[in-house]
Formats: sequence, C-alpha cells, structure tokens
Amino acid sequence: MPGQRSIQAGDHLTKIAEQLGLPDTETILSLEANAPLRDRPHPEMLDPGELVTLPDVEPLQFTLATGKRHELTIHRLKPKLRVAFTTFAGRSVTATEAEVKCAGRPAETKGLADGELEMPIPPTCPLAEVELPASVEGRPAVRWRLRLGYLRRNESDEGAFARLRNLGYYRQVAKEAETRERRSAIEEFQFAQALPLTGTLDDATRAKIEEIYGC
Repeated sequence: MPGQRSIQAGDHLTKIAEQLGLPDTETILSLEANAPLRDRPHPEMLDPGELVTLPDVEPLQFTLATGKRHELTIHRLKPKLRVAFTTFAGRSVTATEAEVKCAGRPAETKGLADGELEMPIPPTCPLAEVELPASVEGRPAVRWRLRLGYLRRNESDEGAFARLRNLGYYRQVAKEAETRERRSAIEEFQFAQALPLTGTLDDATRAKIEEIYGC
C-alpha cells in the first residue's frame, strides 16, 4: 500500500521522486490522495509538516540474453537552477560568468545571459554557492549561499516575505521593528509595481510577487 511522507524543510517533489527512483513527479501527483497538490500553480513546492502520499515502488526486472551486450537507458530527473542577478536599480548585472558549486561537486564556471544563470543541478542538491567575480571597474566579488528547496510557497506570509527579501525589498530586523519593516517592504514593492498602496499582502500583491519572482 502507498505510504506517506511528512515533509521536512528542504524537501521538494523532484527530490522525493529522485529518492524513490522515479523518472518524473507525475507518478506521485497522479495519486488521488495528492489531488490538492495538482491544483497548485507550483506543485513541486512543499511546506514542512505537509503529508504527501507515496506510490508503491517495485524494483525493475529485466530478462536479458547471455553472451550478448545490452545497453539500458535510465531516465533521470533534470531540475535546473535559475538565478537572475540585478542591481538595486533593477538593471541586469554586467557580469558575464559566475562560479557555481553544488554541495559535493567541484565548482563550475557558467556563462550569464543578460545577468541570468541557468544550469542543471542534481535533484538532491541541498545547497549551491554562486559567486560573481570582481569586475574590472572595481566591483568586488559577491557570493551567495542558496539553500535549495527551503523556499516556502508564496501563499504563506513567510514565503512572500522571503521573495521580497530576495528581490531587495525586505530586510530582517529586530522583532520590535518587524511590523513596520514588513509594511514598508510591501508598500515599496507596491509603489514600484504601480499597485494600490495597501501595505498588506493582498491577492494582487501576491500575484505580482509570484509573477516577478517566477514561482
């Protein structure tokens, strides 16, 4: 019978499918118990504490003739890391390459197209380090540590503010100043996007955050 998995921080559907040896996430999403996941705009994103029903997985068995050479093709999941680098003015950075290191793998130098990085990564990679080298104009090197699979869904306040932080609108402050900082971040974002200045995460604001962030 299918089992259940309690989602932990860092889990996402692609990672779970890879751990089960599945070629895609559709086998998990097709289960009736996971119907609520299919209704989400981004079903691969999971929140800690959620329960996901897992399919029964049986080992593949092959009958092959002896004395001959056989070639077997295994289809694996191919997730991608996508990052857009912009200045505080909203323009793409002028850097043309970045050094990327996924946990447990050697660093790779990847080209940027209009300030955007896109590259395949292992489905179970928990952390990526990305560094933009120093520029000839004197800009120092900048490094980010990206925890993969930890971003909460945009429907939650935590997820929405995480996106605003990554977009440069929100910064974490002392607890006594948090309410004011959050309202300020929302209003700054709303002003920049020509939205009504409500100072709250209303539907229009959440939709615009998701549109710009990409998920």
